[in-house]
Amino acid sequence: MRRWPHPWRSRRELGLAVVMIACAACGGRERTNPFDPANSDVHGEPASLRATAACRRVDLAWDDLEMRDRTGFRVWRAPPANVESLLTSTPLDRAVLTYADTSARNGVLYRYRIEYLFGEASGFSAPVSARPGPALVWCADPCGWGVALLTPDGRENRARFEEGRPTYDLAVDAGGQRLFAAAPNAPGAVIVLATDGSGVAREIPLVGPTCVSWSAAARVLVVGAFFESRVVWLRDAGETLRELDTAGTPRRYPEDVAMRDSSCTWIALSDATRRSGLLLRMRLGARGADTLGAAIGRPVAVADDAGRGCWLADRTGAVVYATDDLVSIRSATGELRDPTDVTADGSGLCWVADHGAGALVLVDRDCAVLRRIEPLAGVVGVTFDPQTETLWATMPDDGRVVAIDASSGEPIGSVLLSGCPIKVEGDWTNGCSR
Repeated sequence: MRRWPHPWRSRRELGLAVVMIACAACGGRERTNPFDPANSDVHGEPASLRATAACRRVDLAWDDLEMRDRTGFRVWRAPPANVESLLTSTPLDRAVLTYADTSARNGVLYRYRIEYLFGEASGFSAPVSARPGPALVWCADPCGWGVALLTPDGRENRARFEEGRPTYDLAVDAGGQRLFAAAPNAPGAVIVLATDGSGVAREIPLVGPTCVSWSAAARVLVVGAFFESRVVWLRDAGETLRELDTAGTPRRYPEDVAMRDSSCTWIALSDATRRSGLLLRMRLGARGADTLGAAIGRPVAVADDAGRGCWLADRTGAVVYATDDLVSIRSATGELRDPTDVTADGSGLCWVADHGAGALVLVDRDCAVLRRIEPLAGVVGVTFDPQTETLWATMPDDGRVVAIDASSGEPIGSVLLSGCPIKVEGDWTNGCSR
C-alpha cells in the first residue's frame, strides 16, 4: 500500500535516467520522452489511460505510446482513502493493453494509473477516475447522432446507436429492460433497444414522433408527434389503443407527454405562436380530456407527481403545479427565467432546468424554490436518478452531459459528445442484472 499521489517517487528517482535512454523510440531529443518531467506537453505523465465504469466493474485501456523497449505494465488503484494499491502483483505482458477491475464497488470513486515498465526503470500515465454504478444511462441527440449509452458516472461515452438519425426524447421500460427513442425524421419511428445496448434494434413505425412516455402500471407507451399535432397510445407490442388529434382551431402541438397509468396522461400543448398553451389530462377510457383552466404561456415539459399531480415548465418564466383536481399553483414572478425541463424526484419535489439562469432549481408542490445548483450555462435538460440521487443535465450547445450529486451539488462526471445531447433517461438498476 502506498500513499497517493507519489508512490513512484523512489522508483522514478532511481530509474529516470535509465528511462531517458530506454525510450529512444519516443524521439531523438530527451524532452520528447513522455515520461520526462520537463516535457512541455505532458510533463512526464502522458494521458494514455482510459477508464470506463460499469456495474461493480471498471474497464481500463491504454496506449503503448509506441515505446518498443517496454517490458510490461502494472496497474495501480487509489480508493477515496487516498492510499494507492497495486492491482497486478505480477506485471502484465508488454502486449497487454487492457485490464478489468472486477473488485470495484458501486458508488466508490477510484483513480487509476498505468506503470510502464522498462527493465529497472518505469514511468506512470496521468491518473484517470471512474465511479462504478448500476445505471444504464442513455442520451438523445436531435442533431443526428442517434442515441448514446453513457457510463454510470457520466465520464465516458460507451457506445452509439442509430447514428445518422435525430432522436428527440427517450423513455425506459425498466421491467422489460427496453429503451424507446423518438426519431421523427422520415421514415419516422420509435426505436426500441435493449437498455444494455445488446441485440438488434427494432422500430415501431410512426409519423414524426417527438416525445415519449412509458407507463409501467398500464404497460402502455404514449407518443406525441409535434409537427403532426397528434398523440398516440400504444400497447406493449405496438398496437394502437387510441389517438388524439390536436390539429383543430387553433392548431395545437404536443410539446411533451407524461403517462402515469390508464387514468392519467398529462399532455403539454402549445400553439403556432408559442405564446399560448394548454395542459390536458387524458383518461384512456374517457371520450374527452380535462383541461387546466390556468393561463399557460409556452409549455415545453411535464413531469408526473404520482398520485398528486404534475409539474409543467413554462418558458415564459415559470413552473406550474397542477393537482389531480386541476387546481394550479404558479411559481413567483422572477424566481425562474426560462424553464426548459422538469423531473420529479419521487418525494414530492421537482428539479427544473432553468436555461435562462444557467441553473438547476429544486421546487416543491407550491412551486417555491428550495435550492439552486449553478453555474450550468446552457443547461436544457434535467433527469433525476432516484436510486443514487444523481442529476443528469444536458448542455446541447456545448455537446456536454454532466452528472451531479443532488445532495451536495458537486459534479460526479462530465462528458463531451459529438452533436447536441438534449435529454437523458436511464434504466437505473438493471446494469447489475446482466
